[in-house]
Amino acid sequence: LGSSFEVYSGDNVILDFVFRSWELNLSVQYFLIFVVGVCVVAGFLLIFNAYRIGKPFIVAPFEYTILLWSIFYGWLIWDEKVTLQSWIGMGMIVAAGIYLFYRERVNEQQITMDQPLR
Repeated sequence: LGSSFEVYSGDNVILDFVFRSWELNLSVQYFLIFVVGVCVVAGFLLIFNAYRIGKPFIVAPFEYTILLWSIFYGWLIWDEKVTLQSWIGMGMIVAAGIYLFYRERVNEQQITMDQPLR
């Protein structure tokens, strides 16, 4: 009987959390989303230009560092632990890249251009 009184008396922390009014500072959140979007677009443009200007076998290893950075920032910001499924997925990504370069050498058929554009 005492616990039911606590639920209905307003002293329950869980009910206060569920039924309180939410207050969001949308201007700050919209600004942060905009900044993240600009950074993502800039990153992709830089990667595209690197492939356009440089040779792919030199640029590709730098793109694979994205896996290492995602592990690091996942651990640093969200305290994520890398699961077995994540390791398997990253292994598949790296194996696919190795296979593409191996196939390019065996077939002597280049996937990309010989000369950079600049």
